[in-house]
Amino acid sequence: MGWVGGGGIGVATLALAGGAGVWIGVGALSRYAFAWMIIPVLLFIGWVTPRSRFRHGAVAATAFLVVFGPWVARNLHLSGTLFGTASYAILDQTPPFQQDTLERSFDLESGFRQVGPLDVVDKFLLNAREVWRDDLPRLGGNWVSAFFLVGLLVPFRQPALGRMRVFVLCSLAILMVAQAAGQTHLTGDSPEINSENLLALLAPMVILYGVVLFYTLLDQLSLVTLETRGALVGGFVLVMCAPLLISLLVVHRTDRNTPYSPLGIQRVARMMRSEELMVSDIPAAVAWYGDRLCGWLPLDDDQEFYEFNRLKPIKAVYLTQRTTNARFLSQMMLEPKSWGHFVMDACQTYGEVPPGFPLTKAPKGLLPDRMLVTDEPRWRLPIATP
Repeated sequence: MGWVGGGGIGVATLALAGGAGVWIGVGALSRYAFAWMIIPVLLFIGWVTPRSRFRHGAVAATAFLVVFGPWVARNLHLSGTLFGTASYAILDQTPPFQQDTLERSFDLESGFRQVGPLDVVDKFLLNAREVWRDDLPRLGGNWVSAFFLVGLLVPFRQPALGRMRVFVLCSLAILMVAQAAGQTHLTGDSPEINSENLLALLAPMVILYGVVLFYTLLDQLSLVTLETRGALVGGFVLVMCAPLLISLLVVHRTDRNTPYSPLGIQRVARMMRSEELMVSDIPAAVAWYGDRLCGWLPLDDDQEFYEFNRLKPIKAVYLTQRTTNARFLSQMMLEPKSWGHFVMDACQTYGEVPPGFPLTKAPKGLLPDRMLVTDEPRWRLPIATP
């Protein structure tokens, strides 16, 4: 990178610019917020190639659009939005769209009218505080992030190292804003590990610069012998790898009450044929483990359910602990059309489906933690093949 920034720019720099655009474009296909990385990439290219910043920036931007553009066009053609439900991520977790209601709602327009600019600002500030307080200090997963932060005060002799460090800082700033603004209920469902932790994408660079500072400090200790140096390096590696080593040594026991049991999901999903649709409060897990069509559970068992059913007939509803563990008073009793109230009615009638619901069959043995209602007693039929 130092050679690239020196001014002699040729085919190698064009390859670098194009590669950066392709890299960002491919990443954005699975994580749309990663597309914001094109901003620091273009700024970095313009900084290290002042004589040809427009030409090289155009190469990176074109490479990015060539990869990313067709996918966005496909989304627009199929759903009418550029990024699907991710297009509304900035409004997720505002007062009208708490928890997972945005994905499950059929009447988004009424919710949009209730969202004010201050709601979005409040969401951003609250999330930014948590990102600054929790995610940024432990960016590398261990203490090496502290070396990176301290290393910001240490100048490098090689200009390329300093330029890359500025690029990392710009990327951190961009991703912090994107993460705070686009955070959804997924972060609340899994605070430690989730797909919305964008800062984790820069962990390799943070670790690299943290290690650089360690060796810089180690080189300042002139009295250190070769044996002592090896011991210090070994101790540093051991401390940095301690979280991973401890995780490998600890026996992890699966929670018996988890809704994400692959075997339990597969048993339910195999009752359905591959072309039939079911809805669930864990649709991604059903689609992944069960290999069946599964949509988000509608917001209620009345109007929203029937509106979904008109789009494509729903053959089964699978409810798990995400619904049955709801608060008794505020989410079950006070919301008579909620699915929690639906399960409570079924428990009171000893597993029978509440009257008036179009799906009338429910196997015994799943309640009170889970519930399955279908159009026919599928558990008595032969298991469907993939």
